[in-house]
Amino acid sequence: MIHPRKPLGALLYLFVVLPAMLGGMATLSLSSWAAKPDAYKALVTDARFAAVLESPELSRLAPDSFQAGGYTLEGPAAVKAAQAAIPTRTVVDTLTRGIDAAFASIASGTPSLAMDLAPFKQALKDGADAAAEAYLFNATDPQKLLPKAALPEGTRPSALSIAGSADAQSAMAELVRRTADSLPDLYVATENPRALPGEVQASAMIGPARIADLGFALSRSALWLSLVAAGLWVASAFLSETELRKRLGTMGRRILGPGSVFLGVGLLPHLVNPS
Repeated sequence: MIHPRKPLGALLYLFVVLPAMLGGMATLSLSSWAAKPDAYKALVTDARFAAVLESPELSRLAPDSFQAGGYTLEGPAAVKAAQAAIPTRTVVDTLTRGIDAAFASIASGTPSLAMDLAPFKQALKDGADAAAEAYLFNATDPQKLLPKAALPEGTRPSALSIAGSADAQSAMAELVRRTADSLPDLYVATENPRALPGEVQASAMIGPARIADLGFALSRSALWLSLVAAGLWVASAFLSETELRKRLGTMGRRILGPGSVFLGVGLLPHLVNPS
């Protein structure tokens, strides 16, 4: 006959100890990079990120359509146009500057974040013709976007880049340039939004003082979760078994499960892509 202590110890482990262990391990892992800008910059400067931005398959992840600058764009065609117009290096540099600006704001305690978008705007304007050609070639119905009579009736999109349609490409390129001009040179997110000429602001931003404590808060949370998990892990083993040898064996088995999960998650990316 199974003593009631055994299932009670198993239930304690399953519903309390295991979640606390997984939470502690996850929080500890997160605290090691969440408050470090180099961790985020490494992601966007990685060659694999550039490969994703340049991948022909990226357009398949786009929505069927979305609104931009007052126009309804076909998602896949817009992605192709962006890939043709904006160099990958410009995207990477813009994101890197944004990360630096975010953490500089945190370090200084400034209740706002300013991000320079001027190079991105200029790249979009310089690549307007390439964007127009790519969009018209890939769009299923570019007539919905272009002004009336800009695209001859019945013209197939696939013929535009071959036979050419100066009016259509010129109209589309002008739309791209106007969209670029409508973007701010400086994007500002602030805790207290105010109207600032030439700047676009987010409606709100988390106070930098609270973000600055993120790393410490995560480390402290990981410590307390780990301590609670360790205490209850021992308690669940002692509750399940009466002999010391069996208690130690139970403790070993119960730490092996969550440990294996995190080992597997850590090794998987290296096994899939060793580089």
